[in-house]
Amino acid sequence: MSENLPVELLFFILLLAFYTVFRPYYAAYLFVRPPRMKIAYFTPTNLGVTYEEVVLTSQDGVKLAGWYMPSRNKAAVILLHGHSGNRLAVIHQAEALLQAGYGILMYDLRAHGGSGGRRFARGQSGVDDLLAAVAYLSKRPDVQPGGIGVMGISVGGLFALHAAAQTVAIRAVVGEGTSPAVLADVPPPSSRLGQFGYWQQQLYMYFTVRVARQVALPSNASAVARLGSRPLLLIAAGEGGEAKMLQTLSEKGETAVFWQIPEARHGHGWQARQDEYNHRLVTFFNDALARQDPSPISWPEED
Repeated sequence: MSENLPVELLFFILLLAFYTVFRPYYAAYLFVRPPRMKIAYFTPTNLGVTYEEVVLTSQDGVKLAGWYMPSRNKAAVILLHGHSGNRLAVIHQAEALLQAGYGILMYDLRAHGGSGGRRFARGQSGVDDLLAAVAYLSKRPDVQPGGIGVMGISVGGLFALHAAAQTVAIRAVVGEGTSPAVLADVPPPSSRLGQFGYWQQQLYMYFTVRVARQVALPSNASAVARLGSRPLLLIAAGEGGEAKMLQTLSEKGETAVFWQIPEARHGHGWQARQDEYNHRLVTFFNDALARQDPSPISWPEED
């Protein structure tokens, strides 16, 4: 029995190393190198609307493939999908907003779908991609000044929040299941098991930055503070850490509204409550965008 002890001990050490180090590193690698899901068998024509093929060029030259459906109410919303998806992941939101008259710009995130880029990051590159989309809408004759909103799912919500913190051209933001930018965005654990998971989350986020070769964005709380009086809707699924994180984040904003859907899965709030989801989404953007008011919004004063 004692002869087998070293082998068992070695196996235990390897298993411990896998769960504490290799597992978060591998998860970070998969995050930076997501699988590509190409667009197939569906276009906005299936919704009975006309659309334009759009190719956006980000600040670093990466090409982003997307669609634009013209506005009928002088306002437009940019829709961002989450990790490992493509623009079709937000087609339900697009349909609801199209019926309300909004223009819709939806594109594949970099390193996803038909867009360029080899690495994906929870960093400034994703924000720059969105800023390129905002610049595109700003030149559209069917979109009035002050008529641009953004909605993002998961990491798309992260980019939406931080892009709005960098330009007042974005007048309203919706984030569903918004991802944390830094560990400080994640509520601290209340149990020893939670502390282990918190430490793994810290390793995962560290490895993600290293593998992606980008610096981390500022905290989500700092981005919310930069929004000032601009409308913000944060949607959370489930009853766990996501809900706690986004409720805490909503308390940092002047006008932030928090909506929890306890029975929903991450990023699938619309599946749980389709009619209510559509009504809340359209009403939110109606209140923020569907008005003839091109007056500028000032940056909040620095402390």
